[in-house]
Amino acid sequence: MSVAQSLEESLTLIEHEFRALSQALLDGSPDSLIEASNGLHRQLLEFLAGLQGVRGLHSGRRKALVLRVKTMAQTLPVLRETMQRKAALVDRGLEILVPATRTSTYGQANGKYGSGGPRSSGEFRAFSA
Repeated sequence: MSVAQSLEESLTLIEHEFRALSQALLDGSPDSLIEASNGLHRQLLEFLAGLQGVRGLHSGRRKALVLRVKTMAQTLPVLRETMQRKAALVDRGLEILVPATRTSTYGQANGKYGSGGPRSSGEFRAFSA
């Protein structure tokens, strides 16, 4: 098998893993998402290992391979954004179901009307200049 054929097969497998990852994102199953992500990662590592020392591909084949890689590179940010949206949905759902997971937006308030509230005497702590 030639180097070009090996690279083409690797790209075909990577494209298959991209489709599997897209489908896993649509399905929303965490297990299939992990499996598809790991599969894509594995195929990308194998592709990169196959690129080591590759020289002198025919220019026509090289252009076709570069076009396929560029297409996948444009797809990757879309998949990343979709994963981030799914993660945000999970985080929001967790905050709704388990309120203790919420973090305070403004932190601990200190001041005249801060978290200390009124003193036991009923007076607010205040400073005047």
